[in-house]
Amino acid sequence: MLGIIFGLCLSLGSVVYASDSIQSILVNVNILFNGIRKDVGSEYSVMNYQGHIYVPIRFIAENMPSTIDYDDRKKEIRIEQKSVKIEKGLAAPVPFVYYERKYQNGTLWNQEIPILQGSSCWKGCVESIRPYSYLLKMVDYHPVVVAPGSSILIQYPKGMEPNSIGITRVIAQEAESDMMSDRFEDMIFENQRIHLPNEAGTYNIWIKSLWTTGDTSYIFAVEIK
Repeated sequence: MLGIIFGLCLSLGSVVYASDSIQSILVNVNILFNGIRKDVGSEYSVMNYQGHIYVPIRFIAENMPSTIDYDDRKKEIRIEQKSVKIEKGLAAPVPFVYYERKYQNGTLWNQEIPILQGSSCWKGCVESIRPYSYLLKMVDYHPVVVAPGSSILIQYPKGMEPNSIGITRVIAQEAESDMMSDRFEDMIFENQRIHLPNEAGTYNIWIKSLWTTGDTSYIFAVEIK
């Protein structure tokens, strides 16, 4: 009889121990940020704990427009979320386009330039009006006035940068027979910046961005004077 009671107590004890222990399993999963696949790599691990998937917060912060910091003294984790734009119809990341405006005292101010969506394919596809130069006229777009030789900064949210970006100037054809098409000229683009020429005039600028999951395009205009 004592043996039976002892056996019951032992079995009950083992059940309690099992319920209090951490039951976690390392899992291999595909993680996509706004449709863009990101590799976790060997530095981080994804864990299944009691039916819930846990992803390292550092990995999330590194692939999103945010920063993360840990204060050991206060035992605080601080997360700062930055601005991010997502095209609603496509669920695609939208670039921030800024005119780097420099004042005589050396102060630099980034003036945001409005952009219009062109033909794009992400979760769906959108076709814009052509010729592209007509798209600006249709919405009565007013070019942003910029200084000769200045720069236009193009930034995507952190972790959502495209594989490549192409920048071209869109020139409307003057001949009536060619009015249904545009002429394109490549522009200098390096270090996330479009380097504008010194020649005065209106410049319609086309941004073409490519990812493995899709592509987007946007157009805007500046007036150099």
